[in-house]
Amino acid sequence: LGNSGGPLVNLEGKAIGINTLKLTEGISFAIPSDYAIKLLAKADSMATKEGATKKPNYLTNGKETTKRRYMGITMLALTPTILMELKDKLREFPEDITSGVYIHKVVVSSPAYNGGLHAGDVIVEINGKPIRSASDVYEMVEKDETLNVTVIRGSHREIYSVDTESV
Repeated sequence: LGNSGGPLVNLEGKAIGINTLKLTEGISFAIPSDYAIKLLAKADSMATKEGATKKPNYLTNGKETTKRRYMGITMLALTPTILMELKDKLREFPEDITSGVYIHKVVVSSPAYNGGLHAGDVIVEINGKPIRSASDVYEMVEKDETLNVTVIRGSHREIYSVDTESV
């Protein structure tokens, strides 16, 4: 609805993502454009392998794509402005969080779901590395198959083991 599916552009007019979901006024989710390109290339590759009608591949320019690891969450990096908005709008949001990644949605039957992560958790650390952005999460998902994810849930700090999948 609204801007979902449309481009997210920076002040220079460059497309930097795809708008996906509005959480509250002023807080929305977007898929980074480089990640979307890789995902579309993988989908095109898988469709071709499964016998779909061959069509030109505009995303990879004939280059092979590599497998990506998958966790199964929709997330939002917690900037100071977003933290202030979430603390104002969500009564249950922990007051002591200063950085991390907010889990907005967990895909049912995904590695994150099977590992015990919930919507509303805040990821603060993965395998001992502090998490401050979605890029930090993507980096750890690509780096390791098993993730020890430290989250803040309510007023508790908890660690969950998530076994990522290759797609």
